[in-house]
Amino acid sequence: MAPGELVRVCFLKWGGHPHWSGEGIVELGEDEHGRWLGVTPGTRWTRPGGEFATLGRQVMLVPPADRWFVATFYEPVAEYRWRIYVDITTPAELTDAVPSIVVPPDAVRTDVGRPGRLLTCVDLDLDVVQGFDGVVTVEDEDEFAAHQVQLGYPADVVGRADAECTRVAREVARGAAGFAEPTVALWRDRFADLNR
Repeated sequence: MAPGELVRVCFLKWGGHPHWSGEGIVELGEDEHGRWLGVTPGTRWTRPGGEFATLGRQVMLVPPADRWFVATFYEPVAEYRWRIYVDITTPAELTDAVPSIVVPPDAVRTDVGRPGRLLTCVDLDLDVVQGFDGVVTVEDEDEFAAHQVQLGYPADVVGRADAECTRVAREVARGAAGFAEPTVALWRDRFADLNR
């Protein structure tokens, strides 16, 4: 993919149930940590029964296929308490043939005429979050436990999600390079450059 190409991001729940979906997200590039995407302020995310529009310029990290997470990095705006929000997921898959791309009014428009791509993964409930105060916590462990029964997560998926959650929490807490502000700032700057 080329920088500026549009991506639709779809988080599903186990069994293919729809979860959060956002369109008009921008490909920024890749490094040793994975694929980086830019989320323009005002990007609309929807799921059955809910929706919201993003505030501030966000970047997302989609790691290589051996890692089970998608990380979102937020700018410090008053409405957000998290610096990092890491969804524990199955490995994300990128495919062609997005049926439609809705472009936010202020999104990068270097993609005109391109069909865009679709990035999908299954959200496995667990979230690792870090506030702007530096505190790292794990959220939604109760939902993860309930969905193991309700949605029938296989034992190997439960084990992998637990292990990834522990690993990510340690990496975020120690400021590992893929989660560190200098790395994130570099990709935010590249995102800003695309909008110039």
